[in-house]
Amino acid sequence: MSNALSILTRPGFWSVGILIVAGVVWMKKGSDFIINSDLRGQRLMDAGEPAAAGEVFQDSKRRGVALYRAGDFKAAAETFRLNANGDSQFN
Repeated sequence: MSNALSILTRPGFWSVGILIVAGVVWMKKGSDFIINSDLRGQRLMDAGEPAAAGEVFQDSKRRGVALYRAGDFKAAAETFRLNANGDSQFN
C-alpha cells in the first residue's frame, strides 16, 4: 500500500497526468495544427465545397481541379498553365 501511495506523491506523476489530459482535450477540439492546407482542402472537396477548397489548396494541381469543379474555368486554366509540366498538359 505504501508503494502505491509513494507513486501518487511523486511530482512527475501528476505532471504527466496533466499533460495527457491537456493533449486529449486539445485533440478533441479539432486543432488544425497538425492538418496542412491540402488536407483541409480535401476535406472541403469531400464536403462538396470546391470553391472554398480552391482557396485553401497549396498543391496547384489540386487547386486547379477544385476551381474547375467550382465552375471557375478561367482560374482553373490559369492554375494549370502555371503548373507547366507533363501532367498539366492533359487538364
